[in-house]
Amino acid sequence: MARTNSWAEERDYGEFVQAADARRNPAEVKAVIEAGVAAGKLDASKTFYAEALKTATSRIGPDKASLPGFEKDARAANATAVDLYKIALNKPGVDKPVVLTRLGIAQTDAGDYAGAQATFAQVEGPRKPMAELWSLYAAQKAAGK
Repeated sequence: MARTNSWAEERDYGEFVQAADARRNPAEVKAVIEAGVAAGKLDASKTFYAEALKTATSRIGPDKASLPGFEKDARAANATAVDLYKIALNKPGVDKPVVLTRLGIAQTDAGDYAGAQATFAQVEGPRKPMAELWSLYAAQKAAGK
């Protein structure tokens, strides 16, 4: 929901905040709470949101200080995911639509939007509608939206 900004109601924000956990993903929690407040869909003075926001805010500084070392690893991990999914496609008995979907998502995360769209176009069966949505998302990212 965060990728596509498709929050519909307060419950959507609350479920994300709870699942994300301000202690583990402080920047994401803070951003979602602030987005909910800006959209007029949640009240940051409610205890749940106020406590989550306080916890998240106190942890963002230390987290940011540790990011430069992790960025290189994260970029390498995305490239590795793309490579591994490409290898998996050639394995016997593989669920091709699942692997293609995951490959397209990894390509999207790595910024290879054209490659992702080409991959999503290969998905067939019950996963096709989901792949089409991901393909639209990759097209929007490619267009800078």
